[in-house]
Amino acid sequence: MIAGLLAASFAVLLGACFSPPVSTPQPGQSQEPAVSQEELFSRIASSDPRVAETLVASVYTSGFADVYAVEVAIFGPDPVTSATLARVLTAALEHAPKESTDKLLFRAHSADDADAILDIATAAEGLPPTAADTQFLDSTGMLSLGAPDLESLRRASQ
Repeated sequence: MIAGLLAASFAVLLGACFSPPVSTPQPGQSQEPAVSQEELFSRIASSDPRVAETLVASVYTSGFADVYAVEVAIFGPDPVTSATLARVLTAALEHAPKESTDKLLFRAHSADDADAILDIATAAEGLPPTAADTQFLDSTGMLSLGAPDLESLRRASQ
């Protein structure tokens, strides 16, 4: 009987470790009024005329941090500008669980070739200055913004 309880407890613990990303807050967390996933994707995509579509917008837990991952497809051969990047990030943040988001990961793809990751390093240099350094995950072309960066973006957008 004890072995059965231990096995069941282990299965529950293992399931919790490998649970899928959560796009809604847990009970007790405060956030802005919820919008559907479709509406969230639409709002992010409509933030700038160059955004063709939102590919990913989800919140998941990594260790003790709540991470908000956003990926978009962008039209045109021109480099992504700081203005476009700021508009897309601001739209994403407006609909993120504000108090539970510790980090935002952002990546832009070409609308013409979904496998082509766009270089947003120059655009990120034009974002509002923050207490923390903006970091790139070089191997994936992903922009990583921590809590001070997110707060700076929120203040700049008001």
